[in-house]
Amino acid sequence: MLNTSRRRLLRPPSPRGLVFFLLPRTNPSPPKSLSLSSSVAPFSQTLTFLIDSCGLSPESAISASQKLHLKSTENPNAVLRLLRDYGFGETHISKLISRHPAVLSSDPHRNLKPKLEFFRGFGFSGESLVRILTSHPLLLRRSLENHIIPCFTFLRTLLPAVGDIVFVFTRSPIASMPTSTSPSCRSSPFSASITCPRIGFQSC
Repeated sequence: MLNTSRRRLLRPPSPRGLVFFLLPRTNPSPPKSLSLSSSVAPFSQTLTFLIDSCGLSPESAISASQKLHLKSTENPNAVLRLLRDYGFGETHISKLISRHPAVLSSDPHRNLKPKLEFFRGFGFSGESLVRILTSHPLLLRRSLENHIIPCFTFLRTLLPAVGDIVFVFTRSPIASMPTSTSPSCRSSPFSASITCPRIGFQSC
């Protein structure tokens, strides 16, 4: 019985078990190494990248790593470069990644850039673009062709002025994304978000 317990204690930790080495409550000693060498487990590499490259705290990195497992840092680094090119600062990136870590697995050129270009071309740029996507990063999961573009096409039938659409969407982006662009949307609760964008789908 004693030998069995000793073998269990001496057994190398699984990648999931590595989480506990970052929690002072269970083990005050940090991992021996968090380098990005090829010998490091993907889980440990993910934590290192989230902390060192994305600016997440250890606690936030642990939480985010449950939804993300990096085998390479090439694509995530390309995502970070793209975000910086569009005006995202380190604080914005940290906030966005902590809320939507899976964005690091997105294709930066085929998936993310077309969406960023669409928003920029429509009138969102600089601070407004960064603010919207930092606060609501799940917008980046929406399909550009099947959801985002149809949504803005629908909004234009209600608010012909682009500036008004930008204003409404900036104040309440989630509420401004109808799940359908059919004429029935005109009488749906979505229309309330046009006059009362702050409360979204609730009636005035």
